[in-house]
Amino acid sequence: MYKPGEGPIVLVLAPTRELVMQIELQCKKFAGPCKIKSLAIYGGVPKYSQQREIERGVEILIATPGRLIDFLESRVIRLNKVTYLVLDEADRMLVRVFLFSIKGYGLRKAHQANTKSSET
Repeated sequence: MYKPGEGPIVLVLAPTRELVMQIELQCKKFAGPCKIKSLAIYGGVPKYSQQREIERGVEILIATPGRLIDFLESRVIRLNKVTYLVLDEADRMLVRVFLFSIKGYGLRKAHQANTKSSET
C-alpha cells in the first residue's frame, strides 16, 4: 500500500512547463476520480507550495528535468518507488542535455586553458 512521503509510483518527465501543465490537466481528469494524487512541478513558480504537496504524497509526479533535479538535490523527492517512467518528447530533452554538456565541456576546457596560461 502506498504511504505519503514514500515518493511517486509514476514519474512523467517533459521538457517544458507548458507541456507539464497540459499533462497534469489530463492526468487529473482521469486519475482524480480514482483518488490517485498527481502533481506537476516546474520552474517559474515558488518551490514551497510544490514541496508541501510532495511531502503530503503523490502517486503521479509530472516534472520538468530542472525542477526535478532541484528537489532531488534538496532531498525532497525520493524516486525509489518509481515503477513507471514516461519521457515525453525525450528527443528534445536529450538534445538539451547534450548541448548543455557540450557547452559545459567547452567552458571547462577554456577555463583550464586560461588557468594553465596564467600559471606560466
